[in-house]
Parts: sequence; C-alpha cells; structure tokens
Amino acid sequence: MRPQLVIQSFSTDEATLQPGTIFDLNLSITNQGNSTAKSVTKILGGGTVETDLEGTPQPGISGGSGDFTLFAPLDSSNIQFIGDILPGETVEETQRIIVNVNTTPGAHSLNYSFVYLTEDGEKVVDNQVITLLVYRLPSLQVDFSMEPGPFFANQPNLLPLQVVNLGKQTVILGNMQVTASDALLENNIALVGAIESGFYFTLDSMITPYQAGPVEILVSVSFTDDFNQPQSYDTTLLVDVIEMEMDDFGEGDDQFPPFEDFDNWESAPAEETFWQKLLRVLKGLIGLGSGVKTDPMFYGDEGFPSDLP
Repeated sequence: MRPQLVIQSFSTDEATLQPGTIFDLNLSITNQGNSTAKSVTKILGGGTVETDLEGTPQPGISGGSGDFTLFAPLDSSNIQFIGDILPGETVEETQRIIVNVNTTPGAHSLNYSFVYLTEDGEKVVDNQVITLLVYRLPSLQVDFSMEPGPFFANQPNLLPLQVVNLGKQTVILGNMQVTASDALLENNIALVGAIESGFYFTLDSMITPYQAGPVEILVSVSFTDDFNQPQSYDTTLLVDVIEMEMDDFGEGDDQFPPFEDFDNWESAPAEETFWQKLLRVLKGLIGLGSGVKTDPMFYGDEGFPSDLP
C-alpha cells in the first residue's frame, strides 16, 4: 500500500524545438499506486531527499544538482509544489522551459523527480526521464529578387524569385518549386543545393495568368531534417494581375487609320528631291508622264517604281 507517481504523457506547445526555443512543457502525472501521495513536489533536472548521518530524512528538498546545460526552467525555479494526489488521479502540470542555444540537434533526455510523503509519513522519491527532440531547421527567406513589373492576363510575365540563407551555417536544400492556381508556369523547378550563410539562390520563372485578379504563388523548398525526414519550407506570395487593354490600331495617327477605313486610305506623297523633280520634268518632255506615283503597293518610299510588276 504505497503511492506510485508516473508521467503518463507529455506535450509541448511548440511543434518543433530548436536551439533558443522557449516552450511550455505539459505533463500528465498519474498516481498509479494504492494510497495517496501527500505534499507532492516536482523537480526538473532531478532531486533527492536530505538525510542526516544516520539516514533519517530531513526537512527540505535538494534540487540544485541537476544538469541544465540542454534545458533550463524559466519564470520559476526547477522545483514546483503540486499537493496531494489521490490513487488513480491524474493532474496536469505546466512548466516554462528554454532550449539552450548551444544544444545540438538530437534526442535529449530530461530528468524529473517527484518527492512526496506516504500515509505512514515516509518521504519517497520517484525519478523519471522523458525525451525531447531538438531540431536545427534552416532559416530561409523566400521573396522576389527584384521588384516585379506589372502582371498581365494571358501574357507571359517574368517571375524573379530568390531564397536567402539567413542562418549562421551552410544549408543543403533540395528542389525549389513554384506553383500557382489559374496560371501557366514555365521554368518553375530547380535544384538548389548548398547555400552558405548570407548567400542566396535565384530562379527566374515565367508565369501566364489566365485571368485578371489576385493570384497566389506558392514557393516550396524541400530539405531533409536532422532525423533524415523529408521537410518543406513553404511561402505564399501574392501578385495582382491586370487585364491587357488593346487600343484601336492607328488611333491618333493620321497615316494609320482604323481597319474599317483602310479601303479609302490614300497615302501621303513623299517629299521629292531636286533630282526627282528634274527626272519628272525630263519624262514629261519626252511624253512619258510627269505625275507623282504614291501607291505604296507598287512604288517605294522615294516615289520610284518598285521591282513589283
């Protein structure tokens, strides 16, 4: 007839833990024994019961000998008082913790000790270990490499993109892929490879939107995490597509009227040079005609007959 405290399950409010991450660790603690655990105290990093030279437990708890090089408590000490836990009862406890910036990626253990009194007044310590996964994901920024020009519907438009490594270490990336709904994309996938800290990789894609309006462009960069699992860094860019406006052909130009008036078009005569005027006078003297020919289908820009019949 004694208590038995067990961490039944735990979770974190941050999906991915990285060096420098501050998170809340939620513990579900269950008393699986047959008696009440009185005055329960939770100790992050592990703790012991103070005893005298004869081994008699003394008042107080020793919790300062734990290892906090990987994880350290925030907003409170590593010792938290819970209270009594009845047989079969489950209590939820939360503690704020920070991942040390020097923590390497991997699976790291975290020690917990529960110090409590039994029904007979005996002081007992239950020691347990949980495991937390720490990642070091690449710090990336995906954006336009330069200010893009206007995007027109049903017209090919340049889509200048780049991915920048903002981290302090070189990263190795996989494919960079660009997708969009209601648009045709060309040259939209490329293998990135290694990018050193502060450097970038550019990709110039071509996009042909099918209609005017806002278009979401999804840029995905694949990589492999520290546990050899495929991951993807996704960014959504928004562009506005406008409708192409075609003015009437030749509007505002006297030499190029609208197509419906093309049958009544008479080209303006070209300005004659001195030798052209002299040649026309000589042709008139010998009876070959001295009129100016302006038909562009049979005469060149200078008013002379072309090679066409």
